[in-house]
Amino acid sequence: KTTFLKGILKVHLIKKIHGVWGGLLHKGSKTELESIRRQAFNERQIRMGDIHQQAKKKRVEEERAALQKQIDLENSERQQIEHHKENEKKNAEEDLYKNFVLSQSSKNGKEPLYNPVYSNATERLKETNKKQPGFTNNVSVDPQKIQTQDGTKP
Repeated sequence: KTTFLKGILKVHLIKKIHGVWGGLLHKGSKTELESIRRQAFNERQIRMGDIHQQAKKKRVEEERAALQKQIDLENSERQQIEHHKENEKKNAEEDLYKNFVLSQSSKNGKEPLYNPVYSNATERLKETNKKQPGFTNNVSVDPQKIQTQDGTKP
């Protein structure tokens, strides 16, 4: 462990070989010392390269995870918007159909095709076409008795 504080360098070393050291310098020829130094430098380069590779892999994985999370969030928002649009379209179609049927029934004095029991206007049309294809009921209905889906009168 090495610390540098107020111009003082403190080095704490852990001994590999227990016992009293004869000196702090390695004794040997100049070539031996250079080879030991080169070997230590190469080992350090390899360790640092591994550390950098691991950090790079971790950063790439975090970026991928963040990107996937963003994609999932955008897909979720897109689905919510599409669902909302479908509901709005369905409600608008049903309102349009109800208003059309009510206006037609009041003009002709005929029973409206709309029945509050059916939540889907196309479902009601299919049922009507099964009963009398090409014909409408000629029964008159009191406009006071017609109710919308939510139970209110138009």
